[in-house]
Amino acid sequence: MRDNVYRIFDHVSDLGLEIYGSTLPELFENAGFALFDLISDVGNVRAKISHPICVKGESLDLLLRDWLGELLYLFSVEGLLFSTFNVEKIDGNFFQATVKGEKYDPRYHVIKREIKSVTYHKLSVRKEGKRWVATVVFDI
Repeated sequence: MRDNVYRIFDHVSDLGLEIYGSTLPELFENAGFALFDLISDVGNVRAKISHPICVKGESLDLLLRDWLGELLYLFSVEGLLFSTFNVEKIDGNFFQATVKGEKYDPRYHVIKREIKSVTYHKLSVRKEGKRWVATVVFDI
């Protein structure tokens, strides 16, 4: 289980997160974890299905938004929950990862909250000292 990889901050009618990582790939992995930790109990999601994800964006901020948006789409439309996030490549405006999880099953999984979308509000990815920090706001 990952500890201290994100914190929730108050945001009017939305849910804000500040996410941390010692490297840029770890930051993106922790962002994926944080999203699904908010949605469900990640500890109950088995890594039964592997799914590749590739996104393009004009900046790191937009890559993060598109990464989380793709993960949210896979949950909302295909009913997939993920617990393992492996970033393979971040190169300029290209991002590639493999995620693992399983299909949502109400017998095993509890949905803690609905997240409707990843917003552009306050969106940022930045280096602060020796660590990477991202700010993301979700529409709930």
